[in-house]
Amino acid sequence: MKNLQELIMGNGSDSVAVDARGLHDFLEVGKDFSTWFKDMTDYGFVEGKDFSPLSGKSRGGRPRIEYAMALDMAKEVSMIQRTPKGKQAREYFISMEKRAKQAELVMTPEQKIDLLIETGSRANHRLDHVEERMDDFEENRRLETGDYTTISRGVSRAVNFYVRDRHLQLTKDQRSALYKDINGGLN
Repeated sequence: MKNLQELIMGNGSDSVAVDARGLHDFLEVGKDFSTWFKDMTDYGFVEGKDFSPLSGKSRGGRPRIEYAMALDMAKEVSMIQRTPKGKQAREYFISMEKRAKQAELVMTPEQKIDLLIETGSRANHRLDHVEERMDDFEENRRLETGDYTTISRGVSRAVNFYVRDRHLQLTKDQRSALYKDINGGLN
């Protein structure tokens, strides 16, 4: 996440929501999101006042929980990070709050609902992208040592059977190159 503006949803100082996962990404926090968010809520933030959980999409497992943060929480969380990115985020949120107060816009309950739906939709879109990347990662992950050994033994038996069945005369180097090629493809 490079743009803080993408994290802000709403148009009034009391009705602005900030995408918590997006803020986490922007701040480049070293912890995974769920651990970081739990640590941040330990500072005394209250669910329903400072943040609201949103149900995210899931493909197969339980739905992932996303969070919409109040602007004040986002500012404080940014300040707690004590990093240049944290300071940049805090200053941005303060400037947005000033602009919203100057405009004195009031958000209706319908607009708040739309805002929550929009936040959930954005979170779901990002989640779809992450899940696609994870699916690709899982499909292409390296074999565990035990799995590799079992498969390697099976390949050796199959190659030996093929060589004997066809009455092939392979040199040690040829046989080594054949195993190396097959095992490289498996790895």
